[in-house]
Amino acid sequence: LKQKLRDEIIRQIEENGVTHFITGMAIGVDMFAAEIVLGLKSAYNGITLECAIPCETQAEKWSEALRDRYFDIASKCDKETLLQQRYTPDCMHKRNRYMVDQANSDYVKFAKAKGLSQKEIFSRHIMKNALIPIVNGIPQSVVACISGALITESAFAIPGMGKMLPDAIKQMNNNMVVTLVFIFAAFAMIAVICGDVLMTVVDPRIQLANKKYYSGKTKRGEADAKQ
Repeated sequence: LKQKLRDEIIRQIEENGVTHFITGMAIGVDMFAAEIVLGLKSAYNGITLECAIPCETQAEKWSEALRDRYFDIASKCDKETLLQQRYTPDCMHKRNRYMVDQANSDYVKFAKAKGLSQKEIFSRHIMKNALIPIVNGIPQSVVACISGALITESAFAIPGMGKMLPDAIKQMNNNMVVTLVFIFAAFAMIAVICGDVLMTVVDPRIQLANKKYYSGKTKRGEADAKQ
């Protein structure tokens, strides 16, 4: 994995002219990639590394060895960006969003430089980027609607499936309870699946699976089994 990651970083530098890299400083690939970039700085002049830290306490509960490695990488980075002081449940998402936004901040300028019309820029680039947070919120919205129906229909005595569930529980109607729970769960699962599929459409960076990796892994497993 480290060698493939190193080869990909070198390819981005040599073929695509990438000079600025951002690491999220998470355990695993983030830190591996940061160490590789730091090691390549002597061979490739001009490349820089920025660490995007979601909160000050990111490494607080890590082991001593990981903390030392974390602060060593941070001290060698050319730029350090702290997204917020304290931990919140969405700080990691803010860190990821920052990294994506920084990577794509000039996409409209590049599209204009290629000679695309305003309509093409809007439909092919701006619209897709604007749809990402909307599509990402579809599953949560569907689940929230189901939960809201249970509360509002029960509170205001509105006839519907949301009111049927608590009524069935009070009447100990097990068949009705199982049926309604199954329907609600099915709606939620379909919403999650549709959200994931739509994200691959609006955001080409997201893939459901790496076919090349899995096919290669399967072939290696078959070869090992034959041996």
